[in-house]
Amino acid sequence: MPHGFFQLWLGSGPRAGALLTLFAFPFLPSSITADQFATNSVLILYGEHGGFVIGLILFAVVSTVLILILLRNLSRLHRTRRELNDRLRFERLIAMLSARFVNILPEKVDHEIETGLDEVVDTMKLNHWVFFELSIDGNGLRVTHKMRRLGADATPLSLSKQQLPWLSEQISQGNSVVLPDLAENLPVEAHTEKEFFRDFGINSALAFPFVQAGGATRAILYGSANRQRKWPDEIIHDLHSIGQIFASALARKEADESLRESEATISLAAQSADLGLWSRDMQTGTMWATERTRTLYDFPADAEVTFGQFLASLHLDDRPATEKAIAEAVADHCDYNIVHRVIRPDGTTRWIAARGRAIYSGTGEPLKMMGASFDVTERRQRALEIEGHRQELAHLGRVALMGEMASSLAHELNQPLTAIVTNAAAGQRFVDRGVIDARELHELLLDIALDGERAGKIIRGIREMVRKGNPSRAAVDMNQVVKEVVRLTNSDTVRNGCVLVTELDSRLPPVEADAVQLQQVLLNLILNAFDAMQGTPLHLRRVVLSTAFLGSTSQANGAVRTTVRDFGTGLSKNARQRIFEHFFSTKKDGLGMGLAIARSIVESFGGVLDATNATGGGAIFHFTLPALH
Repeated sequence: MPHGFFQLWLGSGPRAGALLTLFAFPFLPSSITADQFATNSVLILYGEHGGFVIGLILFAVVSTVLILILLRNLSRLHRTRRELNDRLRFERLIAMLSARFVNILPEKVDHEIETGLDEVVDTMKLNHWVFFELSIDGNGLRVTHKMRRLGADATPLSLSKQQLPWLSEQISQGNSVVLPDLAENLPVEAHTEKEFFRDFGINSALAFPFVQAGGATRAILYGSANRQRKWPDEIIHDLHSIGQIFASALARKEADESLRESEATISLAAQSADLGLWSRDMQTGTMWATERTRTLYDFPADAEVTFGQFLASLHLDDRPATEKAIAEAVADHCDYNIVHRVIRPDGTTRWIAARGRAIYSGTGEPLKMMGASFDVTERRQRALEIEGHRQELAHLGRVALMGEMASSLAHELNQPLTAIVTNAAAGQRFVDRGVIDARELHELLLDIALDGERAGKIIRGIREMVRKGNPSRAAVDMNQVVKEVVRLTNSDTVRNGCVLVTELDSRLPPVEADAVQLQQVLLNLILNAFDAMQGTPLHLRRVVLSTAFLGSTSQANGAVRTTVRDFGTGLSKNARQRIFEHFFSTKKDGLGMGLAIARSIVESFGGVLDATNATGGGAIFHFTLPALH
């Protein structure tokens, strides 16, 4: 081979296994064989160009190292790209889940949570997840959601407080649990957890608590079969954020369900009680009203309702009082409670009771007023009927009292009538004798006029006592009532051998009541006191009538108390408990209606009638009435 190329096989070195191509020069002798030429060429080449050969070898080594570094960087780049893609996919999943749960319907929450967590498990290459709830006292554990898509060798987690006592304690204390390697990271006291996780093939786990309003605690548990799985901080944060999204969605769902349940309960209660519910926007005056409210106030079925329409539906005389009550309630931050009339299109009048309460902003500005209205027409009619019956009973009681006092009243009338007859006879004798003394005749006629006026007062008192009709409320002086009753019972006092003592408070304010009915109450109490002392020695028979002003407070104008105290045998325990019952009487011939009627009269004027035993013997009956301004 006079000239050309030849190749050498490299058996060692960084380029082992490679072919080295060499150039053969034409001036070499042709008698040299190829093997000799190759051997000699290598020797000659190395001897003459050793530096070049070494450089060539070094170049090959460096090239190989660079290629290896490039390959490693490419591998690392691919891994980083894969991690970034996984991270990006996970971030997209978080964003998608966040958007999915923004305006989700409550009935879809459970399904979306299970679907979303399955996607998280797939993305993170986990093996298990479970959502559970601890009771408020921490003694109970309930699984609310669990994994739906399971591998062939996986079984669903079934949790209980007994299986996870240590983990439940950590969750109830609000601690997150991060366990990269369960075999190494679980404390000694968590031996139950070790057995539980081993049975389910879980080697690494995460658990996050989410404390809910009301004290209940939810938690999510992630499990992985990989041993010594690393949980980077950003992954822990993201998995916790996902759990928070689901916990918040469940809280909103429960709040919505609770609200719907409350609305259903209120609606049922309102329908059962025949209530009409309403709310008023204090800024615009528009009102929301239920169907029952629209019926009560004759509002159109579908049209918008305003506060002005509400006022227009009321009886003309009731509008100012209703507006005033609402304005005062808003200003004083309290409820308003009022009864007003509504005139129906057919001309009938319905009585409506309304109660409302305002809702205020943080600055105290009224935002809404919410309330309820209900028809009390039938109740008011029944009350009027009951009041009519009570008035009839009171009238019968007064008539009965007049019957009991017939002899006393006859005696009272007999005195002025006798005096009138006597004085008239004396005047007639003066006339018959023909001797008339003008001064004496004038005195006789004055006495006759005074006695006639006295008899007229007695007759008018009897007529007022037996007169039927509705009571007339007016300012009444209790001291004057006591004096009038003392005069009426003067004969009875003498006949029963009693002494009637009065102790009247001179600074007594008036009360708003009917004077005749209060006289009836006092007459009944005084006659009962006379009867209670039939067995009392004559020198001890005494009835004390007293009045007293109990004083006023910042909330009230005070009260006036009238007391009747006797020195009889007092009240037995049974009598004290039943003394005001209808048809109960301690008298042999009593009807048991007097004190019941007396109490109803006092209560109709906003007062209280009560009885107790007195210290030293006897009984005390007293009634208290609100004082007038």
